[in-house]
Amino acid sequence: MMFGEMVPIGGRGMQNENLRNNLRHLCSLETSIAQTARKIGINRQQLNKYLNGSTIPSIGTIQRICNFFSVDEAELFIPPNEFKELFKLRDSAAQLPKHLLDMLTSLQNTSKPSDPSFDDVDGKYAVYQIMGSTTPKISKSIIQIKRGENIIFTYRLAFDADAHSERKSVSALRRHGIIYRIENKFYHVETSSGSGASLSILDRSLFQKKLHFFGRSIFLDWGFEQQTCCSNILWEKVGEGSIALSDAKFCGFYSFCDVTLNQRVVELLQGNSLSRAS
Repeated sequence: MMFGEMVPIGGRGMQNENLRNNLRHLCSLETSIAQTARKIGINRQQLNKYLNGSTIPSIGTIQRICNFFSVDEAELFIPPNEFKELFKLRDSAAQLPKHLLDMLTSLQNTSKPSDPSFDDVDGKYAVYQIMGSTTPKISKSIIQIKRGENIIFTYRLAFDADAHSERKSVSALRRHGIIYRIENKFYHVETSSGSGASLSILDRSLFQKKLHFFGRSIFLDWGFEQQTCCSNILWEKVGEGSIALSDAKFCGFYSFCDVTLNQRVVELLQGNSLSRAS
């Protein structure tokens, strides 16, 4: 499919129908059409034309939509049932048991955006973590910290696939969480696929003029397998703003000997303590 100008829907058939339905699903996850249009940077009338299928977005608008919703361009044209599967994490909070929802609500009251220790935390971080027990690998994902009105929340994009895979977009995982501080420790609570949650206890440090968080992370699976996993975790600030498609290029699983992976990261994650990062 070619994009350049906004053109009437004609003989492009199923792909255009997929685009229309997938855009409608994305917008349904937001507060309102008008607000979504403002955030993307287009007017409401034009967005409505995309949603009713009378026109298709230009390539520049497609890129803005993808960046806003953190989706791959190719994902917009897959069948709607497959597309919705990719976005179940958008509604994962609604699937959490009530006692966990109550816990997250109470934690919001602890998180204080006015806390000076949060002044410079907004932005994007590369997150490194050892995953797996039989054949351990290092997982690299990208996470965004953003300050809300009464809460500091996170959005993470990860891939359940090899970092060098050309088709890893089909294995995208989207996770939502909050971060708060008690005394000198930072706590990050994150939902995962509606079947589990992770808690990370972190210290912050400046290393080579970059902000880092490092510590331990525990994942609790309250689903069928009832598993608990614990590992070292390292966050490294890599930029400002929202997660873009280019940020996800190097996310995924790495072997410990992968030459494209920073060996300092490997050493820190394998150590008994991450305090050497400070």
